Amino acid sequence: ENIDIPIPTINESNLEKFEKKYRYLVSTFFGSYRAGLILLGTNDLKTFDLLSKQGIYTPQNNVTDTINLSLRDPAIIKIGDYFYYTYTIIAFNKGSNKIGFCRTKDFNTFEELDNLNFQDNSVETYDYVWAPDWFRDGEDIYVLGSCHNSNGFSTSIAKYNPDTHILENATTLLSGTDNGIDFHMYIENGNYYLVGAGGLIYKSNLITGTFTKIETNLTTGYEADFLVKLDNGKWRLYRQQLSTAFDSAHMTYIDSLENSLESNWGDVKLVKYTRDALDYVHSLSDNNDKVEYYHWTIYDLKEGNDNNNNFVN
Repeated sequence: ENIDIPIPTINESNLEKFEKKYRYLVSTFFGSYRAGLILLGTNDLKTFDLLSKQGIYTPQNNVTDTINLSLRDPAIIKIGDYFYYTYTIIAFNKGSNKIGFCRTKDFNTFEELDNLNFQDNSVETYDYVWAPDWFRDGEDIYVLGSCHNSNGFSTSIAKYNPDTHILENATTLLSGTDNGIDFHMYIENGNYYLVGAGGLIYKSNLITGTFTKIETNLTTGYEADFLVKLDNGKWRLYRQQLSTAFDSAHMTYIDSLENSLESNWGDVKLVKYTRDALDYVHSLSDNNDKVEYYHWTIYDLKEGNDNNNNFVN
């Protein structure tokens, strides 16, 4: 007698699907109201496929007794077996002096962590913090933030403890009229660089400063500037266009002309979007270049690098 033996179903996680098809995973968001995490995939860092619906993760924690409407500016890092996110909290005003956190092992399920206060005790209390980002320096993990109070924006950094989920020893790195927003931190040749909106680049030999402005040939009219180090050793700078050259919120990129972050930069190029498939839900226009995805961070699935090009532990 023949006995039918059921063939076991192999359910791949979203992470396994991403790793099979793509080298890089982009974390971003779409729109300005009730925004959630969006994921893009790419192999060449020039063309990008939409991987996830907008609701793959949307925060639920309340902020100061008001509903947290959305996630903006998601930043990714891998710590141990988890991918951690920190992000801007948007409630019924410009934001919160707390920033959001979640983590996932597989991009199927997400664990929302407590929102944390980002505060340098030496300055006036912040009323909101925008665009937090991770930075890894050896064994130490930090979070940067664009922090606002009555004196305007400053850029601060705090050490993050993943075991206790605490931000410690917040320190102001940049303040005053010359300070921009949305800074990311990078290491090159033992120096620390802050790269921010509008092509601002600052340099220090210490993580806590003092930071000195670097003059470049980069033009203004962009925000959300961030870097990826390419396999050829050169840096690629991504910039979100704000002027009418490519219409609002287009993501563009330019490459360094030498193997240095402080080199001159080449011509601006527009990134391309395509319709993938793993979980396509957006209705893109015929001109997919006009899709507006904001404030990216990139994780290298092959090499295990986060967007500041430091190896994960």
